[in-house]
Amino acid sequence: MGISNRLTRTLFAGLLLIFASAVTADYAAGVKALRQHDYPSAFRELLPVAKAGDPRAQERIAALYRRGYGVKQDFTKAVAWDRRAAAQGSGSAAYNIGVHYREGLGVPKDEVAASDWFRTAARAGYIPAQINLGLRYAAGRGVSEDPVRGYAWLHRAAMRGNRQAMRRRTALGKSLSKAQIEEAKKLAGKL
Repeated sequence: MGISNRLTRTLFAGLLLIFASAVTADYAAGVKALRQHDYPSAFRELLPVAKAGDPRAQERIAALYRRGYGVKQDFTKAVAWDRRAAAQGSGSAAYNIGVHYREGLGVPKDEVAASDWFRTAARAGYIPAQINLGLRYAAGRGVSEDPVRGYAWLHRAAMRGNRQAMRRRTALGKSLSKAQIEEAKKLAGKL
C-alpha cells in the first residue's frame, strides 16, 4: 500500500507539473500574440488559461471583450471575466468593473457600485483606483462627501510616488485645515 500511494502521488504531481507548464506556455503564447496585434490567436491561446483560473489571463480576456479585439465586443462578458480575476485579488480587474458601473457598460449605471469596486481596487493597492476614490470622496460622487477621506486616498497614492496623486492631493489640501490634513494622513495608514 505504501509504494502504491507514493507512486500515485508522484504520478499526480508529474501530471500537475505538465499541466502547469502547458498553461504557462499558452499564456506566454497569448501575450506574444497580443504584442503582435494578432487578437484572434491571443484569444484562442488565453481562453483555456483563463478558464483554468489564471487571473492575468482572465483580465486579458476581459480586455479583448471590452475592446472587441479578436472577438465581438461584449461588455457583459468583459465584466464577467474581470469579476473572476477580481475574486482572486486583482486590483486592476476590480477597477475595470468600477469603470463599467460608472459608465453603464454591460451593467446598469450605478455610481455607488462603481465606488464600491473602486474601493476594492484601491484596497488591493491599485493606484489609479486610489486616485479615483480620493476624487470621489472629495466630490461626494457615489459616496458621502468626505474631503478628509479623499485626501487620505490621494495621500496613499502620492506616497507611492504617483505625480498625479501628488498634484490632486495638493489641490485638495488647499481647501482643508492643517488639522484635517494631519487627520487624513493618519487615516491613510489605516485604509
